[in-house]
Amino acid sequence: MAEEAREVLRTLSFLEKQITTTDGRWFSVRIMPYRTMEDVIGGVVITFANITAAKALAAELRACLHDPARRERTLAQAARLRSLLSQPAGGTAADWLARQLSM
Repeated sequence: MAEEAREVLRTLSFLEKQITTTDGRWFSVRIMPYRTMEDVIGGVVITFANITAAKALAAELRACLHDPARRERTLAQAARLRSLLSQPAGGTAADWLARQLSM
């Protein structure tokens, strides 16, 4: 990631990529130049967003293309998910979907 940070400093344009951890989690990484109030580049800002649930959903949807039974189960889970969207307790909808897909 140090090389990517150097590239951002060289070009002064942001970089975005997806990485995986050794324990299987996925993150979207964004590296941007850090500009001070005096309009001086003072380094880089690196942000990480956990996209593991989105990756799991994408994999499940790809698998559903080739397995009708799995597609029916996923559609049923999606219908249950829709009813949970208005309920904030228990995490986000993406968290719930990730738990359902891991069953």
